[in-house]
Amino acid sequence: MKKTFLFAAIAGLMFASCTNDEQMFDEAKKGNEIRFTVAPQTAQTRAEHDIDVPYTGKVKIWAWEEGTDNAIIAGDVYDASNKTFATGNSYYYPVNGRNVDFVAVTVETIGTDAANSYFTEPNRTADGKTTMNFGTPVGILNHMTDAMTTELVSQNSGTVPMILRHLMAKLNIRVQQTARFNAATQCLVTLNDLQIRKAHINGTVALNQDWKAVNGGNDCMWDTTDGDGTWDVVNADFPLCADIDPAVGDVTNFETAESKFVLPQDLSNGQQLYIKYTVQTKYLNGQPTVEEVFDREIDLKDISASIQNWAMNKNITYIITINPLEDSHKITFDFDVEEWGAQSGSNGVDHSTL
Repeated sequence: MKKTFLFAAIAGLMFASCTNDEQMFDEAKKGNEIRFTVAPQTAQTRAEHDIDVPYTGKVKIWAWEEGTDNAIIAGDVYDASNKTFATGNSYYYPVNGRNVDFVAVTVETIGTDAANSYFTEPNRTADGKTTMNFGTPVGILNHMTDAMTTELVSQNSGTVPMILRHLMAKLNIRVQQTARFNAATQCLVTLNDLQIRKAHINGTVALNQDWKAVNGGNDCMWDTTDGDGTWDVVNADFPLCADIDPAVGDVTNFETAESKFVLPQDLSNGQQLYIKYTVQTKYLNGQPTVEEVFDREIDLKDISASIQNWAMNKNITYIITINPLEDSHKITFDFDVEEWGAQSGSNGVDHSTL
């Protein structure tokens, strides 16, 4: 009887050993396990993506065999803080030696309803082409500074470097009044309306290896499908001068409360800035107050040769300065462009013909 139990125990151990060996063998046949490192691109300066601070957020990852639509990872969520997938799965390189094409999107970019649909999930065709659609109107809010990456990696490369970089251009607008008064007059400028017009507000981008961190993908434009989009930057009267009393020197500015994020696009396709403002001039010698209304459409491509497109990962600020005491009521556009290095410049628009 004891011998029977002994043989049964030995058989059980042998079976367990064989099962473990087979499992290990099956996993070995799959190829090396896929492991990830997640880091921001050095150009990014957002606190949570600072290059000196390890990324501890979550990314949603897809992976396909190179040149095919054979999915290895189908949108599993990877937690960079504990280096595990939400499903608890481990993933392996294919045994045929193919490279693997990875795409990752930060989790908060995935919307589940029409009002909050940011990026759609990647689309993969049978010949191995990957695209990503974007369908939220121009002017999306600050939490949309989200990023993605695509990498083609061989199973001999060790960990997969998921380098996060922004797909959008960050847009800010500031309007300010200068020369509030002189010895003879006091002026108050009221900003009545400001719009970005004819901007592309949705489109598709093809993901490819040009997006590697060496160039940041900043030369990549979206295949935009809508050129009639309008963003109301301001649509209610905003006095740029807090007080027309010449003894008071404070001047208030209008500035977009939050950065807006727009599709990278070529600005030679008719995108415009529309501005409307009122200049109220009070004469100190007793003449009647004069009120004039100005409105103008300005092609964005004409504001500066340095901003011919809204490129990925760019932080763009348009600064519009109105000097109501110049005879021409000239408005000047200054701008800053940062790649999250900096450029600056200016361009004037003369209103003498209005």
